[in-house]
Amino acid sequence: MTSITIILILILGFGLRADSVGSDTETYIRMFQNFSGLDDYSAVGIEIGFSVFSLAIRTISENSIMFLFIISFAIQGFFLRFSFLIFNKNSWFFLLLLSIFPSFYALNINVMRQGIAIAIGFIAYYYFFNRKFVAFSILAAISVSFHISSIIPFIFLFFSGLSIRWTILFWTGCSFFSAFSPLYASLFSALNLGDKYLNYVNETSEVIYRIGPRFDFIVYSALPLLLFWFSNNHKKIATNSFNFFLWKIYFFTNGVGHFLNFIPYSDRFLIISWIIIPVLFTYSVTNFIGSIERKSKIIVYLGSLVCFFIVFSLPFLVRAS
Repeated sequence: MTSITIILILILGFGLRADSVGSDTETYIRMFQNFSGLDDYSAVGIEIGFSVFSLAIRTISENSIMFLFIISFAIQGFFLRFSFLIFNKNSWFFLLLLSIFPSFYALNINVMRQGIAIAIGFIAYYYFFNRKFVAFSILAAISVSFHISSIIPFIFLFFSGLSIRWTILFWTGCSFFSAFSPLYASLFSALNLGDKYLNYVNETSEVIYRIGPRFDFIVYSALPLLLFWFSNNHKKIATNSFNFFLWKIYFFTNGVGHFLNFIPYSDRFLIISWIIIPVLFTYSVTNFIGSIERKSKIIVYLGSLVCFFIVFSLPFLVRAS
């Protein structure tokens, strides 16, 4: 019941917000109210899944509040489903962590179609891990159809048999070479990666964005290494567990995100991995709590929430200010 309450609060909070809340909200609403066909969305590079989704909502109502509410309902609904699949009675703690995580807010008020894509992608990871490949294939296709960046972690699944050591080395290599992205960016220019974002983020084309090495992002992305060390040191993470599987997805997708820092709005790639952090943190806390006395659990839960906020949320808030 606690999980449902948290989700309802999030649905209402994000779904009934003002149009001015979120740097991309007004752009999404403008497209929703003015675009009447798939060609309109395709012209500005919006993926087919989100285009059909938006047009379907438009057949019900052209009201912007209805549009934002349904998007919020979809994002929160898929995250709730995921939390029940892997955490069951501890799903409330995971959802609480999400509710204080800045990247989660970004998915709800800025990159909303990516929010839906990632939430669906999480469930797809679960089905892939449990070898339910039909369900995985359907959900993976839907996820990518909402935001093309979702294809990055799905590509990794072909190499999911690699050891955690190799994925950490991959992350380290990508992070290191990202410092030299101005030297290799021209090699990818023919792909026009990221150009589509410039078509709709700002109608005047006076778009301000930062590309190139982001050492602050690398430092922040390295923080989960401490969490991995603590978790594995306290209680060895089973190499055949979903938890271990997600750690490898994190390092792979985060590494790719750093390597592609020459692309406008490359943080869209990094957020795919950052949103996994609350999942990994929940695993660590629940595994630790299983070995302590019941009367001490509430202290651990509260302390963990404070720790999570200071380590993973506060840096975002400080940078934003």
